[in-house]
Amino acid sequence: MGARGTSAARLAARVGAAGCAVALIVAGSVAPAWGSAHVRSQQSISAASGFPTGPVTLTLATEDTYSNLTPTLVKGFEKLHPNVKIVLQKSSYTDYVAKINLELASSTPPDLSEVVTLETAVKDHLLLDLDPYAAQYGWTSSISPYALNEYRMSSSLVAGTGPLYAVSSGFSLTGLFYNKKLMRKLGISGPPQTLADLDADLAKAKAAGDVGLEVAAEDGHAAFLVQQIADDYEQPTPVNNWIFGVKGSSIALPGVRRGANQLVAWSKDGYLNSDASADALTQAISEFNQGKALFINDGNWDTYAYQAGLAAGVGFAAFPAAQAGGRYTAMVGGSAGYAISSKTKYPQVAAAFLNYSVSTQAAAAVFATGNLPNDVSAIKPTPGSLNYDVVKAWGKVEASDGLYGYFANAFPTANTVWTQTTEELIGGQTSPAAAISTVQSAWMQSHG
Repeated sequence: MGARGTSAARLAARVGAAGCAVALIVAGSVAPAWGSAHVRSQQSISAASGFPTGPVTLTLATEDTYSNLTPTLVKGFEKLHPNVKIVLQKSSYTDYVAKINLELASSTPPDLSEVVTLETAVKDHLLLDLDPYAAQYGWTSSISPYALNEYRMSSSLVAGTGPLYAVSSGFSLTGLFYNKKLMRKLGISGPPQTLADLDADLAKAKAAGDVGLEVAAEDGHAAFLVQQIADDYEQPTPVNNWIFGVKGSSIALPGVRRGANQLVAWSKDGYLNSDASADALTQAISEFNQGKALFINDGNWDTYAYQAGLAAGVGFAAFPAAQAGGRYTAMVGGSAGYAISSKTKYPQVAAAFLNYSVSTQAAAAVFATGNLPNDVSAIKPTPGSLNYDVVKAWGKVEASDGLYGYFANAFPTANTVWTQTTEELIGGQTSPAAAISTVQSAWMQSHG
C-alpha cells in the first residue's frame, strides 16, 4: 500500500478476495447504487446520538507525513465540531508498522489509528467492532460492500468476513506517473500501453542519459514492480488467495517469476536509478520531481506530492498490459482506513470522524490528494488534469477485472520480507527463484 510518500504497503488496506470493485463510470462519474443519496447527515446523527458538547480531545496515529489527506480530514471535522480537537501522532511508515500494535496495547492507546494490517490488533482485541456504527450511520448503504469487507476479520483471523474494524475514506490504485516534458524530449507520444512499449521507452531514456524508472526499493516499491508484472499475467484469484492466506496457496506462480526476472533484467540493463536498492520513497519522489526520471511506479495517493513538484508536467496512467489487448491491472486498496481503539473514552466522537471521512463533505478533500472518494458523484475532475488521469486509469483497470490486493499485506512481516528480497534482486545478491522461496517460507510460517 504504497505509502503516502513513505512506503509500499501504506494504503493497501486489505482487499477482499472478490476485489475492491467500486463501479466508477468515467464518463460523467456516475455514482454507484450505494452513492450519496444514502449518506446520512453528520450533524443530525451527532445530535441524535448524544454527541458531547464539552471539550473533547482525541489522538490519531498516522504515518501520513506526505499527502496531507489525514490532516485535511481532521481540519474539516474540527470545523464541523469546534469542541473536538484531534491530535495527530505522525510516524514514518517503518516506525509506524513496528510500534502501532504496541501502542494500541498500551494503557494510553491512540483513539484512532490508520490500518495497515488487522491480524494482531484483532487477535488481541485492540480495536472496536464498528458494525453498530455502520448501522447507525448507514454505511452499508452508502459504501460499497467490497470496501467494507476489506476491513472485516473473523475471530479466526480470516479476512473479508466477521466484524467490521475500520472504514476507508476512499480508494487508491497503483500505476505509472510519467514526466511529460521528458517524454516529449525522448519523442515518446504517450504512456506505454504494453510491457514491450515500456521496455522500449526505458531503452530510449537510457540512450539519452536519463533514468528510465525511478525505484524506491527501501520502501518496498521494487516489490510493486514485481507484483505489477505478475498481476498482468496472473488472474486475481490465485494472487488474492495467497494475499488472504488461503490454505494451500503459493506465490511461486509463473507471473511472479516473470516479475522478479524483469526487475533483475531492468537493473542489469541500467534502466533504474543507480541508488534503486537503497532509495526511500521520499527521496525517489524528490528525484522524479527534479526531472531525473521518465517513470515512477507509485500509487495515486502520492498525486499530491507529484503535483507539488511538477504541476501540470506530470501524468498518471494504468500500468501497461502484458501485451496488446491484455488486461490493465493495479493493486487496489482503501485510502487511509481508520480504526477505533477498544479503549477509547469517546467512541461516538471517533465514529463520527470515521463517518465524516467517508462523507460527501469530505469527498473533495479525498480527491484533491489523488484518492477516489466513496461518493464518486461528488468529484468532477478537470479534463487533462492529473486527477482526471487517475479516474481514467481506474476505469481501464476496473473494466479489465484487474483489481488485486498487495503482496505486502499477505502476512504481518510481508512488506519487510518483500523489501529485503527485492533489494537483493536489484543488487544481484539473490536469484528470482531464491527470492520467491524466501517469501513463500515466510508466508508458511504465518499461515501454515
